[in-house]
Amino acid sequence: MNNLKKRINNQLGLTLIELLAVIVILGIIAGIAVPSIGSIIQKSKEDAVKADALQTLLAARLYSAATETASNTISSDDLSSYIENVKLGVYTVLTDSANYALITSDVPAGNATITFACATKEEISADNGKETRIIGSCGDHGTELDPNTDIPEAEPDPNTETPDTEPDPDTELDPEPGEDSGEQDRRWWTHLWDYIKRWLEKFGQWRN
Repeated sequence: MNNLKKRINNQLGLTLIELLAVIVILGIIAGIAVPSIGSIIQKSKEDAVKADALQTLLAARLYSAATETASNTISSDDLSSYIENVKLGVYTVLTDSANYALITSDVPAGNATITFACATKEEISADNGKETRIIGSCGDHGTELDPNTDIPEAEPDPNTETPDTEPDPDTELDPEPGEDSGEQDRRWWTHLWDYIKRWLEKFGQWRN
């Protein structure tokens, strides 16, 4: 019994082999989960852009009901007091039809962009596309307006720019714009290997 107690007391922690086994298992789990997590994050960002578009169309209807104007367009400046915190850049809403239509330039959505080309509420709600795409068609509304050239992009707001800080390990793995799935997977594995090396260095210092 005394020998058993001494043996237990001499157990300082995990051996190096045990620690490596745990890290390898975690790496395998991460390799399986990363693609799914990346897809979920990307879809949530695209859904957020479409939600902003739907809110903008609703605000345009409220503006039209409260304002008497002969114009058949509503600008983003017109709606500034009706809607806040939408990340669509500079946009225009067409009101010359029963269905209000939204026109924007390229709107960032994670590693993709979404362009609304005279998109109606029904077209936005029915969209189930992936990655970079255009929702709507200005030809359906009797106009050849090109949202990529006729609508200027918004200037960055210096009051909301993020100051330079140290990289956040929880966000540095977000997909980069234009990055394909293979590049993203390689970046994940590189990050995982760096993480393992840091743990091994700490483990070696602790054992010494």
